[in-house]
Amino acid sequence: MKNLLDKNLTRRNFLQASAKFLLGCSVLNFAPKIASAEVENKIPLPKFKTLDEMKINKVNLRFAKMNLREYTGALVIHHSGLSIDKESTVAGIHEMHIVKNHWAGIGYHFVIHKDGSVETARPLEYRGAHSLNNNDFTVGICLTGNYDLVKPPTPQLTSAIQLIGALCEKYKFQPNDATIFGHRELCKTSCPGENLFPLLPEMIQGTQKILHLI
Repeated sequence: MKNLLDKNLTRRNFLQASAKFLLGCSVLNFAPKIASAEVENKIPLPKFKTLDEMKINKVNLRFAKMNLREYTGALVIHHSGLSIDKESTVAGIHEMHIVKNHWAGIGYHFVIHKDGSVETARPLEYRGAHSLNNNDFTVGICLTGNYDLVKPPTPQLTSAIQLIGALCEKYKFQPNDATIFGHRELCKTSCPGENLFPLLPEMIQGTQKILHLI
């Protein structure tokens, strides 16, 4: 997997700049995550597994017409962010996105629950509806809970690292701060929450470790 390291850096930096400055989402109110050559790993690291090897629960949902995503170059991390911190079901988010937002269905591609279980949401090959103006090239991952109010549980973070690693392997890009975004870096929002967003550098570094990139 060493071939993930170098060849995409220039293109990734271009994607980051494009997402932040050319696609129309304001990020002026939020500081970017701090990139560091080494951060302290407190999140237990999972073994690397491909998407096929992971125990991902398939949820069968009905969608209106959607468009295929032609290219995947980045991942966007979200929290469900309800007014109180509680679990959300994929079916519940799906219904909310249809009824409230008038979308084809749930906007995220994966949902990770507090116990670490992972479920499918929008079919992976289709364009998401999770980050305005950035859906053409991104996969959306939602961690259930409100992480402006509480801290995310360890099993959820460990599963997120495993899923990020599997997606990076599938789409052949390296995990770094130009390919793994918190939603707030691309749009004017607090998502993925004040208690989850600062953990992204550790999650990125953890992903690099399970992919044996560092």
